[in-house]
Amino acid sequence: MGKITTLILIVLYSGANYAQTKQNKQSCLQLDIVLVGDLSGSVSGHEGEISQAFIAFIDRFTLSDMGVRVGIVTFSDAAVIISPLSTNKPLLKQKILEFPYASGTTNLLGALEASFNVLQDTDGILVRDVPKLIIIVTDGVPDDPARAAALSEQMQRILNIGICGILVQHSSSSGNYLDSITSPFCRSISTQNYGMLIDTMKQMDICL
Repeated sequence: MGKITTLILIVLYSGANYAQTKQNKQSCLQLDIVLVGDLSGSVSGHEGEISQAFIAFIDRFTLSDMGVRVGIVTFSDAAVIISPLSTNKPLLKQKILEFPYASGTTNLLGALEASFNVLQDTDGILVRDVPKLIIIVTDGVPDDPARAAALSEQMQRILNIGICGILVQHSSSSGNYLDSITSPFCRSISTQNYGMLIDTMKQMDICL
């Protein structure tokens, strides 16, 4: 795929029954969130906009062990766990501002695997019986779309994890692919450019 990128926002809900979550939005005050930044080549020059959008999203919440916790993952050729689930907002912001420059390809499969690892404890069990949320950044098609789609389907079907997304439009964008890995109860979201990403993430309804 070369320097193709995908700014997909992937939202994982797990542990709690979705119907109950939708009926009781107070449960959305208890979340494990992983923000996933696609830093492949086509994102080059937009790293700062992604960072600021992630910071704006984190600022929506009061982080606490009993409430919202946030982890950070970035990916290009490989996925990297920047931060495990944390309630330390200043440290999370510092790590977001230290994102590397974008380069390489779009290993969405690795990003999904790394994000799932963030949500597990040392025994491989999903931590806390609360909804799980992952937000990823891409504007194109991933390196291995079939395997990434298969993994997302397994997350939904076996682990009751839901997936939703935001797409930043680009010449390599594929809204159809994003829709194909989005859970039935979610709506896929697209934005025309990286400059609109901050407002998109500020307004995102994480309770869906």
